Amino acid sequence: MNKGLFAFILKYSTPQQILLLAVTAVSLPVLYFYLELPKTIINEAIGGDGKPVAFMGQTFEQIPYLFVLSGLFLTMVLINGGLKYFINVYRGVMAERVLRRFRYMLLHRVLRFPQPHFRTVSSGEVVAMVVQETEQVGGFFGEAISLPAFQGGTLLTILVFMFVQDPLLGAAAISLYPIQAYVIPKLQRKVNMLAKQRVAKARKLSERIGETVAGAREIHVHGTAQFELADFSHRLGELFRIRADLYKTKFFIKFLNNFLNQLTPFFFYAIGGYLVIKGDLSFGALVAVLAAYKDISAPWKELLNYYQKLEDSRIKFNQVVEQFDPPGMLAETLIEAKEGADLPAFGPVQASNIALVEEDGTRVIDGATLDLAPDQHAALLGPSSGGRTELALVLTRLLAPSRGRVTIGDQTLDSIPDAALGRHMAYVDPEAFVRSGTIRENLFYGLMQGPPANDETDDESLASGNSLYSIEGDWLGAGRLQTDEDDSLTRLAIRALRHTGLEDDVFSLGLRRVVDGGASESFETKVLEARAEIHRRLDDSPLADRFEVFRSDRFNHNASVAENILFGAPLVPELQPEAMATHAGVLAMLDALNLRTEMLEKGVKVAALMGEIFRDLPPGHEFFERFSFIDQEDLADLKRVVSLAKSDGVAALNEEDRTLLLSLTLRLTPARHRLGIIDEEAEAKILEARRRLPEFLPSKGEGLVEFYQLERYSRAGSISDNLLFGRVGDSGGNGMDGIGDVLSEVVEDRGLHSAIVEAGLETDVGVGGRRLSPVQRQKLALARSLLKKPAFMVLNDAFSIFDSDTRSALSRDLRGEMAGRGMLWVANDLEDGQVFDRTFRMSQGRLVEETEGGAPTLPPPTRSETPTEEGAGSELRQEAEVLRRVPFFEGLSGSELMLLAFTADRVTFPAGVRLMRQGELGEAAYVILDGVAEVEVRTADGPKVVARRVKGDLVGELALLCETPRTATLRAEEEVQALRINQDVFFKLIEENPGLTVNLLRIISRRFEAMMRDMSGGTSLFDAETRLPNRANLEARLADLEEVEAHGVIVISLPGAEAVAMELGAGAAHRLYRKITRRLRTKLRETDTLARLDVNTFAVLTAQTPNSQVMVDTIQALKELLAEPMTFGVRAYDLGDEIVMTAVSANPESLPEVAKD
Repeated sequence: MNKGLFAFILKYSTPQQILLLAVTAVSLPVLYFYLELPKTIINEAIGGDGKPVAFMGQTFEQIPYLFVLSGLFLTMVLINGGLKYFINVYRGVMAERVLRRFRYMLLHRVLRFPQPHFRTVSSGEVVAMVVQETEQVGGFFGEAISLPAFQGGTLLTILVFMFVQDPLLGAAAISLYPIQAYVIPKLQRKVNMLAKQRVAKARKLSERIGETVAGAREIHVHGTAQFELADFSHRLGELFRIRADLYKTKFFIKFLNNFLNQLTPFFFYAIGGYLVIKGDLSFGALVAVLAAYKDISAPWKELLNYYQKLEDSRIKFNQVVEQFDPPGMLAETLIEAKEGADLPAFGPVQASNIALVEEDGTRVIDGATLDLAPDQHAALLGPSSGGRTELALVLTRLLAPSRGRVTIGDQTLDSIPDAALGRHMAYVDPEAFVRSGTIRENLFYGLMQGPPANDETDDESLASGNSLYSIEGDWLGAGRLQTDEDDSLTRLAIRALRHTGLEDDVFSLGLRRVVDGGASESFETKVLEARAEIHRRLDDSPLADRFEVFRSDRFNHNASVAENILFGAPLVPELQPEAMATHAGVLAMLDALNLRTEMLEKGVKVAALMGEIFRDLPPGHEFFERFSFIDQEDLADLKRVVSLAKSDGVAALNEEDRTLLLSLTLRLTPARHRLGIIDEEAEAKILEARRRLPEFLPSKGEGLVEFYQLERYSRAGSISDNLLFGRVGDSGGNGMDGIGDVLSEVVEDRGLHSAIVEAGLETDVGVGGRRLSPVQRQKLALARSLLKKPAFMVLNDAFSIFDSDTRSALSRDLRGEMAGRGMLWVANDLEDGQVFDRTFRMSQGRLVEETEGGAPTLPPPTRSETPTEEGAGSELRQEAEVLRRVPFFEGLSGSELMLLAFTADRVTFPAGVRLMRQGELGEAAYVILDGVAEVEVRTADGPKVVARRVKGDLVGELALLCETPRTATLRAEEEVQALRINQDVFFKLIEENPGLTVNLLRIISRRFEAMMRDMSGGTSLFDAETRLPNRANLEARLADLEEVEAHGVIVISLPGAEAVAMELGAGAAHRLYRKITRRLRTKLRETDTLARLDVNTFAVLTAQTPNSQVMVDTIQALKELLAEPMTFGVRAYDLGDEIVMTAVSANPESLPEVAKD
């Protein structure tokens, strides 16, 4: 990029500038003729002697000659104006074109910035420079050459014309220009300086005001209010004096300009009039000179302004270019999209002698060397400050090493184009990037490396030096991801969602969507069939009392009064439930039925009750949002309205108060709010209002509301609303869960699941994905990477946001999908049960490979410029290395760990000596450097050792946080060396490093979980896959059961489920068992307990004796339910005939016997 302003302008707009100069040159003779014509008209046509005049080869009488010259003058006006119009428009278009190129080049360079540069520049700064700071420079791009040429030429033409008329008048015209050219810029510079001082002083005043507000308490404590006011007075005085000087100088410039501009006409009138009287100058010439002078001020002002704008634009241009030229930028050729640019084959990933040194000399990576086969799954472990994260970034070219190189096959990493690397490599870290747009667009983002197939070049983009590819092109149609008819992109996308655990979330989002433009007829038909099936299943289940179907002849207690009256989906804002209180048609209908006054009286009751319920809650309490349908700020107003209505009646209220009360009644949902205001009589009147409402709406409501009909799909309603066609009640706590299970079951059976997930893909995620939760954003990033089928995937702490069960499931699914392709798992440590082909560890920048037996294989020693352990500070470095491995201190930099080791006391405790004693107040925490210590607690039977702490353990931190006595004694079992961290240092660490708080919460959570597991015998109480109580949980419930004889257990064995699960694959097997769970729940009562004994065995604890007829009927119903085929995608699966159900007594001993069978 050219660093000179004019060099940049000439490089990218020379032909356009030449054209503008040519048109300017043509316009100057036209301007001269335009100035000359008035003199000719006055002297020869108006002041002629009446004789015929020869003009342009023709002879004209005086009057025709006058009209010819006047017409010619009008023609010159049009030509002159047309040329100015062309110059201005063309100049503006050229400026915008060059500005567009400039901004595009800046954004192009942003994409080439080295990743570390983004730590020093914020996105806000980049946006401001690209959008705002280039705007002023952009205007100058068009004016740089053409404006001084045009305005200077205009000024010169007018002056030449004046000198031709009379040299003395010409001299008078320019006599004051030197004064203006010298004085005005000096005064203007003073104005600019004063303006800058004003801004600076105003900022200081703002800062001082902010400090005063923040330190108001200290001001009152020390009684320094008058001192602060004197300070403000001084600052306001400085601002006043600057502004006063600014006004004086600014208006003096105006005065001087006006005076000088009027002084020149004085010379014209005096000198020109004298010459006319003496006969040395014609009257027409004087008039022409006066007219010309009127036009001379504009180009002169433009030239003065151009001079100021030139300097500002040059400075601004240089500043912007400087900011966008950091060292270490990615080569421009690497981000160019070239047809066919790809890797011939994805070979081994090899890193040779990689070193990374930060600006302060810290060696983050020190001679790392590794070689990964294309199909290997490897783990890179170690603390985050040990260099593992940086090495992962180097391997994906997101960070350039200081030394060494990375190769893929026979190509170096820094020579592979971005598009080719993006096709074959995936990288996911905890900071998931989600663009504004839909889930589908974000999911397919990893496939859009370009160039698009069948693209058409935009001529204007070509002229502006922008991208030659249209955003509307077929970016997914270039064949980069080969699919067949049975394995479309959408199917692959849904599969990726399934393997990353996002499918259920997208399904839920799809249920809430209103299908744009209406759904297909087949989809609508399936939804209506599913609706009937849902209603049938709910009617036959204990969930029936929690759900009300919309029926035209029934009042729905789980819908608001407004929804009951409208009985349809509103198509216009005026008929939304919150706006119906002001709708003329609704009010007319209420008046016709004499319901309006009754509704207002009910509104008074609602207002009084809500005021009584919520009056004692503090401002901002969450209950207002969760449970109230009135705003907190309206409480006082409602109290006034209620008082007035009770004393004078609702008829005395003004229209605004009546609307408020009516809206309260319309928003009331009887089943939810349970205020006892809507009785059976009121319900009957509301049903009558529903029946009569269309009569009071224009065109019977056509185009305003889509009235509910049981046999019709509502295109204004969401998919969920169309499936349920009713309202779910809030009673029962888990009512929606059960109904949701029925809905999901029916949707699967009817083959609607994929279609609803597709609808969910069209959900807008908002700016930066803010409409998704952090977990959903992370899953979306994983699915996006998985979808493009990369040859090599790097997961850099990508699972840290998930809980342990989710981490295990996702790890298993992703590794299964990446079988035969490369993967690098980067984390602090492995999860339980994780095994990789190769395992590496990084510590202090050194890479160590662990052998199969666990012994490390050290790389060859590399030369290091940092002091060795035998050098200065070796003891501190050893202590810092121990601290680095303590989970609590994860995230601290090397220098911070060194500082912590420096501030701590190194202490030694001989065997048998106490480090801390149970019951004493905690003053310090300890990190064990060497040795073993016993954790001892006092019990009724005497002291008991409950745990041991070894090298790297942090102990005693909880007593510091809680300021409570120690809960245990820590005694040295053998000689212990430890670091003693004092309380003030400990709290300072937490205050300055918020990440440590998260680490501490993790430690406490793990200790609590371990304690609970210890109390429960080391077992979990719930099945991770189905979230049902597990065997241990059920056995505990049976042991606590009081009326054993009145209960029984149904043991359900499903050997056929194993074959179906294997066919579905690991990624979808959990959906099978969840579907089985949902089916079973539809036939169970609230008091029944469904549990999972093992993979294919379930149990139901029910209040039915094993030999009762009710138990027999229940077993038969459950068998018939599970015998029905289960649909996944387009296939139906059968559990087979081997569905075994046995009723046994409700005691723990019965379960193992049946399980063995």
